Amino acid sequence: MSKDWKKGKAEVAMLEYEKKQMQKYVDEFRKKRTEESDNPWDEEKLESIKLFIKELSENQSPERKLRNKLLGIKYQIEDYLRDNPLDEEE
Repeated sequence: MSKDWKKGKAEVAMLEYEKKQMQKYVDEFRKKRTEESDNPWDEEKLESIKLFIKELSENQSPERKLRNKLLGIKYQIEDYLRDNPLDEEE
């Protein structure tokens, strides 16, 4: 065996080891994140956010409310067109 070949084989082994270590770290991170994110919001937090959004919504000007409704319609049309492409043959 040549010296370069042995060196290359050692580098490959090191890379495989590092890959396994990184995968182990990623797996542990995902597991921890999943455990933490099972229920990150309790009912009290959700209710406080809902109230906050409702208060902001009620304080909007009529023009802003109309603009938001129009944007909602625009997004619905865009979604419809994306999901139902027009045939050029028709």
